[in-house]
Amino acid sequence: MSSWKGEEELKGALSSLATAKGVSANRIKGATVACMKWSKEYKRVVHAVENVMWKADVEHRLAYMYLIDALIRASQTKFGDDKDHFAKRFGLHMHHTLSACRKVPDDHKSNVKKVVVEWKKRGVYTAQEIEEAGGADFLGDGPLDSGDRPPPSKEKISSLLDSLQKLKQQHQQDAPPATDRDQPPRKESPPRHQYDIMSASAPIQRLLPVLVAVPQSITQQTPRPLSRLSNGSVQSGQPMPPNQPPRQRRSRWEDKKPSAPTTSSHQDQAKRHDDPPQRKLDVDDEPAEDTAPAPEFTLEYDDDN
Repeated sequence: MSSWKGEEELKGALSSLATAKGVSANRIKGATVACMKWSKEYKRVVHAVENVMWKADVEHRLAYMYLIDALIRASQTKFGDDKDHFAKRFGLHMHHTLSACRKVPDDHKSNVKKVVVEWKKRGVYTAQEIEEAGGADFLGDGPLDSGDRPPPSKEKISSLLDSLQKLKQQHQQDAPPATDRDQPPRKESPPRHQYDIMSASAPIQRLLPVLVAVPQSITQQTPRPLSRLSNGSVQSGQPMPPNQPPRQRRSRWEDKKPSAPTTSSHQDQAKRHDDPPQRKLDVDDEPAEDTAPAPEFTLEYDDDN
């Protein structure tokens, strides 16, 4: 499944350049049209062209070099030099592109050099940009560097390591021993002013006389128990009252019940003066006997009975 819409179409146009024998101008033109169709996806197009060129056979890499040049020309013609995105995008990986062109057949190397020189003349890339990408030999008159360098032999590697080790030992012997003078000076914090120290200790000195002046009798006093007042507040210095049973609350109907009529205070006082004082009954006293004669009763009967 393709990752983007024009991937399959672009893949078929690029693969046609690798199957043809030699370089066909018609195939290059058809591939250019297919790539410009998806110019909005220029990043994907450049990525696809570069990957196919770097992996293609050496005899087909010149055709992809021509395709890159044709895409840059078509983009500059359509959008202008300022809005051309293909030249900037191909310039990011120019080093890998030129390295792939070094391995083309000998009869193709001169054509590759002509393409790079043409880029310099048209101002697509400057000479400095080409040289930074490793293409200085493409601008010169000499042959291209094939880039195939034989790997160094084991003897050269061992001799190089020995020389490096000797240089390291010599450097350690010539270097003077490390002393305290070689160490960077230690940054010390600036001393505090005497006034700052005195001002910092001033609050403590002010509190000391106050703490000393407190009499011991106050500090040694035992805490007084707390007592609860009738309104629920707590008062210190008095003993707590014993727990009392809760008061019975009277209903509002009992409060409204009319009380029994009472005599006036003047009548009560007059009654107290009139009544003689009552003698208290002692335990040894006996009640007085009633000496009054009992009443006599007579029965009356009828004569008939």
